[in-house]
Amino acid sequence: MEPQAYFDWHGGDRHTTIILQAYTYGGYAFYPTRLGPVPPGPGQQLLPKVFELSRKAGLHFCSYVCVGADVTTNGYYGEWVIPGSRRTWSRGFLGPKSPWTELLCARVRQFLQST
Repeated sequence: MEPQAYFDWHGGDRHTTIILQAYTYGGYAFYPTRLGPVPPGPGQQLLPKVFELSRKAGLHFCSYVCVGADVTTNGYYGEWVIPGSRRTWSRGFLGPKSPWTELLCARVRQFLQST
């Protein structure tokens, strides 16, 4: 998706806040990173460019990271998944007392440094 199209689709300057997920539960980032997959092509620049558009329009910007699930990580590191959580969601949820926490914190630090 093109950044301007995303911005316009979400109301552009008719709202006070633009929201865009930084790191999705699907396991990829909308910003450049080496700590996990990014969408092909311009998708990895979506967040920085939408952030810039929101600033130019004088709008607040809100972004978030899915902290309980990353289907890519869940698939590769089954031992990081909370025991029994696959009963409520087939992929399971990542546990706080696993290396997942360090990876998540590294992603958040990297994201904050990039904005």
